[in-house]
Amino acid sequence: MPTSRLQIAVARGACGGLHRTRRPQASNTASNAAEIGVEYRPDRAGARRDIENWIRNYNQRRLHSSLDYRTPIETRHTWQERMATAA
Repeated sequence: MPTSRLQIAVARGACGGLHRTRRPQASNTASNAAEIGVEYRPDRAGARRDIENWIRNYNQRRLHSSLDYRTPIETRHTWQERMATAA
């Protein structure tokens, strides 16, 4: 069957490979940004502050399942205490 009848478009993937899809891929702009929660900052200072807050939350407040649902900072303190008593 001719591809025009099936409405198949050939699109380039992120790695440059060709993929056959039933429709062209959506552009990676505002429509996709809203889907993954991307927010744009008007200035560099605001972006830096938000990134620092995210890192602080990830490392100090967020519970990690791989650490028995403790924060990384709690895990570090526990490890330091064990090392101090072992020495």
